Amino acid sequence: MSTDTSERPVKFAELLRISEYRAVYASMVLSEIGDQLARVALTLLVFERTRSAGLTALTYALTLLPDLVSGPLLSGLADRFPRRAVMIVTDLVRAGLVTMMVVPGMPSGCCAPWSYWSRCCRRPSRAREWG
Repeated sequence: MSTDTSERPVKFAELLRISEYRAVYASMVLSEIGDQLARVALTLLVFERTRSAGLTALTYALTLLPDLVSGPLLSGLADRFPRRAVMIVTDLVRAGLVTMMVVPGMPSGCCAPWSYWSRCCRRPSRAREWG
C-alpha cells in the first residue's frame, strides 16, 4: 500500500485555468441548457395544442426515456471513435434535429420523434466527455 501523499485532488478553479477545459466545459453547459429548454419547449407545445395536463405530463416523462434506453446501447459507440469527433458529430446531429423541430407549422407529431432522437444522440457525447 502506497503512502505517497504528493497527489492531491484537483480543484475546480485549477481546471478552469486550462483554456481547453474551459471550452469543453462551456460547450457542455450550453448543451445542457439547450437540452432542458428543448424539453420544456416541446412540453409547452403539447400543452398549447392539446390543453391536456395528462398529455403534457406524458410528453415530459417520455423525454426521459432516451436516457434510459440509449444510454446502455449507444454509449459503447463512444469508445470506438475519437472523443472530439464523437462530441462534434453528435452535437451537430442534435442541432440539426432541434432545428427541424422549430420550423414554423411543423406538426407536433414530427417534433416528438426528433426530440427523442436528439436525446438519444446525447448519450455517446456524454460518455466521451466523462470518459
